Amino acid sequence: MTDTPGSHADAAAPTVLTLTLNPAIDVTYTVPELHIGGTTRVPAPERRAGGKGLNVSRVAVQTGAKSQAIARIGAEDEPFFRDELEAAGIGATLIPHPGVTRSTVAIVEQESGRTTIMNEPGADIDSIQWRAVAEALVENLDGARTSGATVLVVSGSLPHGLPADFIPGIIQLAAGANVPTIIDTSGDTLLTARGASLIKPNAEELLAATGARTLEEGIDRCFASGIGAVLLSMGEDGARLYRSGNSGYVAGRLAEPLSGNPTGAGDAAVAAAAQVLATGGSDEELVRRACAYSAAAVLAPLAGDVDSSWPEIYENVILTTQERGNP
Repeated sequence: MTDTPGSHADAAAPTVLTLTLNPAIDVTYTVPELHIGGTTRVPAPERRAGGKGLNVSRVAVQTGAKSQAIARIGAEDEPFFRDELEAAGIGATLIPHPGVTRSTVAIVEQESGRTTIMNEPGADIDSIQWRAVAEALVENLDGARTSGATVLVVSGSLPHGLPADFIPGIIQLAAGANVPTIIDTSGDTLLTARGASLIKPNAEELLAATGARTLEEGIDRCFASGIGAVLLSMGEDGARLYRSGNSGYVAGRLAEPLSGNPTGAGDAAVAAAAQVLATGGSDEELVRRACAYSAAAVLAPLAGDVDSSWPEIYENVILTTQERGNP
């Protein structure tokens, strides 16, 4: 297990602690057009340490927060990940497993704005590794007791081999340190996130995870499972924040959607939510930042980056408060 130092952000900045159990080496090709079934000549790709949680950490640091990442990576790739995260200003605890880290390949077409993504499966996790993850998390949460505003983000796909109570256990650990938790994964895991401060599915993920026929029904099932709030990504239509016990929700959108590479836009929204939760900001601030960061991520060429225009986008986010049941 390897530790690397974090960013040099202002000492008063919130700390976003991320847990990425299935990270990846992100390989991005940018081409004028992808010729399906034919040959496409490509330039050398961009390679970076990625995975949803690490993308959250990158965006958090770029927008003024501090971040500490816990990631489980292939032992052969440990130097690459250590150097990448240090260069990004992210403190990291790296937990190696035998072999190499999976890759994800993104092909971005400049002419159409279309992005094609290919995801490899990650390595299974055994009891020794997930205990090491838990120990690293306890150590980082103990530090959070004295380091000020902190939030924990558990993000991305989960490896096979985790015990069924792993995510609920993590949420309890964070609660014991008075640290709010954001869960951003998919499938049945969402409804096991009892006690989570917030989850961030898109509409398709919400319906699939809850088995609901409508978004409203899905939101209600999340609240019945003990989840505090749902930040629902609506794609080009922006985002909605539903909070347990509230009769309405806050919606945010841009006047016109932006074109670009949407890979990483959801991770940018999670980074925004994490910063606002850590500092006790309002629901309106959370939605405004989530919309601005995710739009700025679309303008950036690589997942984990946000365009420097995000403050201007932030000012132009349209916020409304609507009653539950309204479209």
